[in-house]
Amino acid sequence: QRFTLLNGGPLFTVNPSVSFFIQVETAAEADRYFAALAEGGEPLMPLDAYPWSERYGWVKDRFGVSWQIVPTILPKYLNDPNRDRAARTMAAMMQMKKLDIDKLEAAHRGE
Repeated sequence: QRFTLLNGGPLFTVNPSVSFFIQVETAAEADRYFAALAEGGEPLMPLDAYPWSERYGWVKDRFGVSWQIVPTILPKYLNDPNRDRAARTMAAMMQMKKLDIDKLEAAHRGE
């Protein structure tokens, strides 16, 4: 995807009010991106448990740009028209400290 940024000078700087999302296929890929983006940058919220989620992470790269890493299936499952499947997926995700795609898929199927 193409995205254009303009240099706003000292008046308009990059800040964490905008995050880019990277969709990944596996948890290992998510960990790899998070680690790479955090190198020279900083985790704003390390991959950890928080009151609203057992697995959440937010990282700022070395340029000050914020990133969130999500599995490709997550938006698809959470937006499923079958609200029971979507709810099962959300419930499973909220129990995870680290996203487990196999378990999300199983929850979505009702297993």
